[in-house]
Amino acid sequence: MPELPEVQTVVDTLQQLVVGKQITSIALYYERLLESTSQKELETLTGQTIQEISRRGKYLIFQCSADCFIAHLRMEGKFIYYPSNHRPAIHTHAVFGFSDGSELHFNDTRKFGRIGVYSSSALYFEAKGLGIEPFSPDFSGEELFQRFARYHKPIKTTLLDQHCIAGIGNIYADEVLFDCRIHPLTPANQLSRQQCHELAASIVAILSRAIERGGTTIRSFESSHHVNGLFQIELNAYGRAGLACHRCQHKLERMKISGRYATYCPHCQKRRD
Repeated sequence: MPELPEVQTVVDTLQQLVVGKQITSIALYYERLLESTSQKELETLTGQTIQEISRRGKYLIFQCSADCFIAHLRMEGKFIYYPSNHRPAIHTHAVFGFSDGSELHFNDTRKFGRIGVYSSSALYFEAKGLGIEPFSPDFSGEELFQRFARYHKPIKTTLLDQHCIAGIGNIYADEVLFDCRIHPLTPANQLSRQQCHELAASIVAILSRAIERGGTTIRSFESSHHVNGLFQIELNAYGRAGLACHRCQHKLERMKISGRYATYCPHCQKRRD
């Protein structure tokens, strides 16, 4: 599933391609694409202009003249821009046509992605109860220390909890824990202040580096203009189980925690009971 850097890459790409364009037509080919909580039909956006595109956690926000539509790519959803009329592919679920003849297609082979139309993105995310953004001015080691005090779950599970921190998924949780030498089973509320400060710094640094490189291309992720991420060549933990640790050369191991896999170095990331 695309995480914060991948979604930010999509935002950065789409800002250059569709901001300022007026939506003149919308074709919906898969009715379940519309989020069940959507306040309005997708066709409501016809005639509106896309004014800004932003991100909250793993969600894309398209602010239009009167309303906004919010998209979650889930496993394999992607937006693809075409400068002129283009025949929909077999997995195209919606097509946004613009006044200049260009189009924005939403494709999703797994059919998990969702789009909803709302009068206010702020109210939508307030109801979702998303956690703090890693690039928020309030994000800090002290903030994490205070938040983690309420979490008795393993730190790997806590990092994946979108109500705690928004935007981090399996890939970057493995990477920051490896970077900070923290065992993934360590209860979040047992991390010291110093560890939380190191973790906060690592989260910002790794996510920033991933955004600079266009995210991580895993399985089918690509941004909306066929821009593939390059961060996968820098991965130290995720997807490397059984391979040598870049730091100590011990073999990386993988375990299942709360239904999700964690890859770690048993030598560098020792569990401290």
